Order: sequence, then C-alpha cells, then structure tokens
Amino acid sequence: MSLLSMIVRILCLVPVLTGLLDVVIGSHSLAIAGMKMPPGVLENPVLESQVRFFGMIWIGWGLALWRTSGELRANAGWFRGLLGILFLSGLARAAAALQFGLPGGALNAAIIAELVGVPLLLAWHTTLLRKIPEKR
Repeated sequence: MSLLSMIVRILCLVPVLTGLLDVVIGSHSLAIAGMKMPPGVLENPVLESQVRFFGMIWIGWGLALWRTSGELRANAGWFRGLLGILFLSGLARAAAALQFGLPGGALNAAIIAELVGVPLLLAWHTTLLRKIPEKR
C-alpha cells in the first residue's frame, strides 16, 4: 500500500467520525463547530433531519474514499471523482464565506483543505499512476 493510500485512509477518519457525531447528536454538532444559535433552534425537526441525513452521507463518502484508496490504479476514476466532489464542496463553502463571512475555526481549515489539499492529493495520485504498472 502506498503512502498516499495510508494518508488518505487516516484522513477518512474525519468524515466518518464527524458524520457519526452528526448522526448521534444531530444539530448540536453545529454548536460544537462554533455556530451560535438562539434557544430552541437546535430542537427544530427540519434541522435535525437534515443534519443527521447529511451526517450519514458524509460517513458514506468517507467509507467510499477509504475503500477506493486501497487500489489506486484500479479505482482511479472513483478515487478522483470522490476527491472532485470534496473540491466542489470546498468551492460551495468558499461561496458561502464570500456571501456571509468566514465560518471560523475548524471550518476555515476545512475550506483550505478542500481547495488546496485536494488538488495536491490529485497531483500526487497522478504521479503515482505514472509509476504503478497496469495489470494485464
């Protein structure tokens, strides 16, 4: 297993664990992330439903990336597609930051990771693909 695979698999803990937090405690995870909300907002059924739903999607994304990172040549399309989704998510966060301001803390770091880290991982993957022989 390549160093890239190992690093990506370690990084997959972030979506799996934060997604699990969203599923288990719902919108209270937003308060942990630093969101200031008036009393009663955290108990909103629509917000709870959405946070838990997207938490599960986030877990699934993390597990899919973990799975595809084991065979970087065989799963190259899926691996790159999943990272592409993360990059596009970073663009969405950046658009929100331009419209409403930076979210602060860990979410600022997430924007940087998504917009800078992902292209670096994709470049590393491209370099590795040139070195990994194709199976015939």
